[in-house]
Amino acid sequence: MYDLLDDIAKHLVSKTVAQAIAKDIFKDYMPDDQTSSVIIAINEYAGTGNAVFTDMSVRSIQVVTRSKVIADARHKCWLIFKELCPDSLQITIEGRHMITKSRCTPMKLSVDSKGRVSYFFNMAVTTNNDK
Repeated sequence: MYDLLDDIAKHLVSKTVAQAIAKDIFKDYMPDDQTSSVIIAINEYAGTGNAVFTDMSVRSIQVVTRSKVIADARHKCWLIFKELCPDSLQITIEGRHMITKSRCTPMKLSVDSKGRVSYFFNMAVTTNNDK
């Protein structure tokens, strides 16, 4: 069974970029309470439909990091970017083969009412569909 966001989150935990799912890395949301110095959200947004005669599609992923310390949010975002968008462009995560392509490099997204800074980047992921 495939779950792209879960596979990406597990990969980042296995590479020690994140500690644990639902502790400092979250799928499709960013909690308001912050228990870690930097938290990560992996979100999916509109991609493309299936390629003809295959179960492959191009999916759109946004990675967001948030911290009270701007340098920490920026640094974590760049670590994740380098892990998920390597020069070779082809990676395997949890048995899922993917071709990733960055759509932008990490940049500042916002500062919330609590003074926490968010950085983000977007990427395209060509992979098989979840089942």
